[in-house]
Amino acid sequence: MWFAFHIDIFSWPAARQLLAFPALLQLFSRGAYLIQWAAPLLLIWPSHSITPRLLELDLLTSMHLGFLPVLKLGLFPWVSLVCLLPLLPGQLWQRWLRPQPQRTALPTIYYDQDCRFCRDAATILTRLLRLEGCPLLPAQSDASVEAVMRQANSWVVQTAAGQRSVEVAAFLQLCASSPWAHHLSGPLGSITPLGTRLYRLVSHHRLSAWRLLKALRGQPIHVGIRLQQACAAIAIGLCWWRPGTPTLPSGPARSGKPPPASATGCGTWACSSAGSCSHRCRWQTTAGLS
Repeated sequence: MWFAFHIDIFSWPAARQLLAFPALLQLFSRGAYLIQWAAPLLLIWPSHSITPRLLELDLLTSMHLGFLPVLKLGLFPWVSLVCLLPLLPGQLWQRWLRPQPQRTALPTIYYDQDCRFCRDAATILTRLLRLEGCPLLPAQSDASVEAVMRQANSWVVQTAAGQRSVEVAAFLQLCASSPWAHHLSGPLGSITPLGTRLYRLVSHHRLSAWRLLKALRGQPIHVGIRLQQACAAIAIGLCWWRPGTPTLPSGPARSGKPPPASATGCGTWACSSAGSCSHRCRWQTTAGLS
């Protein structure tokens, strides 16, 4: 860690402050070595207990997150954290994906009977939120609900206690009743104005939304191998591309001969500076190394 913190292109200001504590940096270095050496052993520990693997995953996650405030490593910490996901024990995935009992009584969803998109969207939403058995009724079946629907120009969600919600508030009510999305009801409530605008945009173009939904229904998306390869190449290129990285100049600087003193800059097509420039400095650096 002490050597890495001395490299200016990799270190943040916090790393330079830690250089005043060599004993602490020595402890960090030994800890990083220990975590990486113990990884193969703890990840394949021959035991029915998931504790050793979880312990090593926690240590690796802490190590990569600890790099962020001190080292400029680009996407490396984030890619490493994503690569740790397949190493999570299967018991955790089964626990997260296991159907959970309903937290509250299921609400009732009222939709516009004359709107084909409304019923289809409500059906998809109940399946997405895993609200199997949630009643779907036309609003015209209840005069009071129909009045609320006409007034708000919205679907209506009614809880078991008789509380009615419309627009985005209705969606948040469904999230609160969902076995897995109830954690999202709070964060999504903070962007209610944006959600209201989006809902009203869709509600005013229901026919177009239904046509799009009908076109997508039952139509599998085929992605050719060429397209997959192109997407993979673009993703890899984006991971390695760093804007503003200097490149070796062409022309005189690449040939090992210094540019003439009368030339403008270093003579490359991208250089327009008078005298020395970044390319000339790069040439001087590489020439000195050679």
